[in-house]
Amino acid sequence: MTLRMKVLAAMALVLAITVGGSFLVLIRYQRAQLLRNTADATAHLASTIRATLEHAMLANDPAEIQRIVRTVGQQPGIQGVFVLDHTGAVKVTSRPDQAGRPLAEGPPSLPSDLPDGQTAARGETRVLPRQPSPVLRSTSLIPNTPRCQGCHDPRQRFLGALVVDRSLDPMEGQLRTSLGYMLGSAGLAFLLLTATTYAVLRRLVITPLSDLGRAARAIEAGNYDTPMTLDRTDEVGELARGLDQMRRRILEHLGEVRRWGQELEARVAERTQELRTLNRVALVTNEALDLETIFSRALEAALDALGVDAGAIILEAPDRRDPMVVQRGLSQTDVETLIREARAAGVECACAGAVTPAGVRRFACFPVRSKAGLLGILCLDNSRVPLAEEKLRLLEALAAQLGGTVERAILHQDLERSFRTLRESQAQIVERERQIAALEALRAATVTLSHHINNAAAGIEGCRNVLAMALNDQADWQVQHALDGIRTSVRKITAVLQALRGLTRFELIPFPGGADAIDIERAIQETLAQLGPDEPEPDGGPPRRLT
Repeated sequence: MTLRMKVLAAMALVLAITVGGSFLVLIRYQRAQLLRNTADATAHLASTIRATLEHAMLANDPAEIQRIVRTVGQQPGIQGVFVLDHTGAVKVTSRPDQAGRPLAEGPPSLPSDLPDGQTAARGETRVLPRQPSPVLRSTSLIPNTPRCQGCHDPRQRFLGALVVDRSLDPMEGQLRTSLGYMLGSAGLAFLLLTATTYAVLRRLVITPLSDLGRAARAIEAGNYDTPMTLDRTDEVGELARGLDQMRRRILEHLGEVRRWGQELEARVAERTQELRTLNRVALVTNEALDLETIFSRALEAALDALGVDAGAIILEAPDRRDPMVVQRGLSQTDVETLIREARAAGVECACAGAVTPAGVRRFACFPVRSKAGLLGILCLDNSRVPLAEEKLRLLEALAAQLGGTVERAILHQDLERSFRTLRESQAQIVERERQIAALEALRAATVTLSHHINNAAAGIEGCRNVLAMALNDQADWQVQHALDGIRTSVRKITAVLQALRGLTRFELIPFPGGADAIDIERAIQETLAQLGPDEPEPDGGPPRRLT
């Protein structure tokens, strides 16, 4: 449901409730007023009839009384006139069928205990619900005045009552006529109020809101240039001006967002270019392990990416007395000056170099760092065309990346140096093992020689003893001389073996993994122990050892 229908329905409901309530109150008030007027007129008529009947009663003229009652009963709107006695029975009536009987819908008896002074004024009015129209019944008491006491008992307070039934159909007709006029006027007023209120609301609220709605839909479609102002000074105009101010602010913010988007695209493009440059430098530097090759490739890539003609990379290598320098586009004087001035360079500085025909050359310098500390410095010529901020940032990132590459290259060199040292140590160990093997072979040969010589000496000594025992004192001096010569030779052999034992104690130079000194004496003793026990001497003395 649209706002127009909602406003129209709300106005119709409010107006219907207001007009209907007012109409209901007015009808009820008018009915009560008409009923009161009819009751007053009926009471006044009853008083007049009662006075006339009192005069006829004093004249004792029943025919006159009947004529008066019948005449009044024939009047328009009068449905019946009844004269009741003190018991409530109908004595005189305009309707013969009711004579002598109690009055229909009337009281069964009349009151008898009324105070003095109230009998004449006593009367009541009530509405009887009959068809086709209700009846207004007015009852007035007939008092026992002094003039009537000549014919009636003075102790009787009243003589009867006069009842007049008046039809309310004329009043109802008048109410229906008034109701028709009121409904017509109310409907006309309702239509006029609804049309007037709707026209005012349409002029003041609905039409401006519709204009604002069209502008809002245009803004929703993306047309933020659509104005939302209204030539009004009321609350709707204030709302329109507030919405238009909001539209302008949104337009300004959209402009800022577009500018930020363009700046972001430019930054993304710059960052992409930086990443491409760093990737290119990483590719060309990671393929090499030599520091000079790494620096040369990195410097060429940096000069090409930044559009700079001259630059240098200086490295304080730990195995070099002089710094390693890789440069492009610089003279020897420029390089020497740059080395001297760049030793104390910070993260970003300008170093004064040699004077060239174009003036003083300046460099943008960044440190090449590793985890261990400062390794060197990367410098590019910044004198002809000053490097922009993004290029300086790229140069700083390149220096940081180069630091990691240099650190890996230095680590590779250290590994190569350690590998060479390890190979030299392995060669020394192999040579030492060869020497040990040669000494072991010499020891084995010496042991074998000692064993054979010892066996020969033992055999000679045995033969000599056998001959000595066989000859005993029968040997001549020549045999004895020969035997003594054999003994002397054996002693010499034994002495030679003793001397050989002292000469064959080889002392090796101690080193990790080496062997102990070779002990030929221990080898000889072990060899003799393997020959078994020595034979005893003929004279019963202890056996002699040859060694």
